[in-house]
Amino acid sequence: MRAGQEGLTNDIMFAGAAVLARKVADFNSDTFKWDVTIEEVLGKDSHYPKP
Repeated sequence: MRAGQEGLTNDIMFAGAAVLARKVADFNSDTFKWDVTIEEVLGKDSHYPKP
């Protein structure tokens, strides 16, 4: 067991996270674009292929 984890249980548990965001401005789509495919980021074994 690592330091700081003494209070964590060894049983199966579920956890989640949430993000709260507010749009503060429009974005420039020429500057903010992701020129990669999902396969390049995640690999072929982590999602269903395109239909």
